[in-house]
Amino acid sequence: MSFNIQGVTGNGFYLDELLKNVHSPVDIVCLQEHWLLAFEKKKLNSINGQFTSFTRSIDDAVPISPVQRPRGYGGIAILIKKSLMSSATKLQDGSERIQAVEIKSAAQHKPVIIINVYMPSRGQGTPSEVYSPVLEELSELVTKFANSHEIIICGDFNASFNRGYADSQDILFMKFCKEFKLRTPADTPVKDTFHHARGTSQIDHFIVQEGSSLLSNVKLRNFLQAIHPTMSRYLQSYLSICPWPVTRKVLQQTL
Repeated sequence: MSFNIQGVTGNGFYLDELLKNVHSPVDIVCLQEHWLLAFEKKKLNSINGQFTSFTRSIDDAVPISPVQRPRGYGGIAILIKKSLMSSATKLQDGSERIQAVEIKSAAQHKPVIIINVYMPSRGQGTPSEVYSPVLEELSELVTKFANSHEIIICGDFNASFNRGYADSQDILFMKFCKEFKLRTPADTPVKDTFHHARGTSQIDHFIVQEGSSLLSNVKLRNFLQAIHPTMSRYLQSYLSICPWPVTRKVLQQTL
């Protein structure tokens, strides 16, 4: 499950409800915009006792004290079910916008690298100044593991494959995907995932290597609308992964 939560402190309840959903159980949760500073990371481990977290905050390099705390922003995390931890290794690669984990399985020919990303949004500088450097970090990761691992990149890319006009971040994103032969699964629906007063777009994705048979059965659903109507902007997309290190073989994406 990949979920731009826009603040764990305010929206942790909805995350917990998704994690407890017995009809659509999840094993790995990729979060963007948890808005927690470094001293607050432990909050993620208290939401649901069945999961542990690998977390990065915007102040990891230069910690901000509680008395200096600004309004939260940014941050990325991967929550993994504790029953999977013996197969999972946190990778140190990437900055505060990227978190990656390696999953090994005797049933899988290659280990799997899951890369969770929160790309810069528009208005933070020119794309060459803020967007391209994060793509370069992703490029280094993909180059490092392309031949030895199956690679899944998911998250909030703040870029679209399907926008009806030329956008500079979209162009950079699609160029990156073309260079490294990355694509969305063939049956991914073309449907807006981000809804805002200024418009809608499909900026949240799963992308995989061309030729990968890892993902299939992509569907979009909305569980959060049933939990709370104001959260209906987020859609859930299901991608089956087979074989998977545990009996349940479903990775979900919440957009």
